[in-house]
Amino acid sequence: MNTRAARAKAIGRIHQLLAGVAVPHRFQIEPGGLQRLGGDRAIAYWFEGETEKAKTLGNVMVTQQIHIRAFWRIPATDDVRLRTAVELEIWDTTRGIQEAIHGDSELDGAVTRLDFGLAQRGIEPVLVGTGVEAIDVFTLDLPLYLQELEAEGITP
Repeated sequence: MNTRAARAKAIGRIHQLLAGVAVPHRFQIEPGGLQRLGGDRAIAYWFEGETEKAKTLGNVMVTQQIHIRAFWRIPATDDVRLRTAVELEIWDTTRGIQEAIHGDSELDGAVTRLDFGLAQRGIEPVLVGTGVEAIDVFTLDLPLYLQELEAEGITP
């Protein structure tokens, strides 16, 4: 990923793979973080930063993190079946995202390899619209680590 084209290819492929997971559950896809929650669900992703660097004789190896966060509006109901269905969807989405992205572990040749950190489930308020309304949502956070063994060349 030592070129802008390779980084664009990696992000484009992540978007494409997340879109495939999103279809059955009607998720909106939000690159760069959640901009709006127009429905009941969204998947956002953004570049989080570098997590590791190491040098060899001729290269700098870099691990970069893409943060993936899925959102579900908390159902305003006491219906156990509906709330259970949301819980299962969160679990299914975790597996679906990991399976889709692991299925292309080099992101169409843009990275050397990738791996996921541990999925974390949470509940938090999110401002939606123009910031005048806050809603509580379930969240699912998945750190995606992109490893590039030849990210930066070192001149002798």
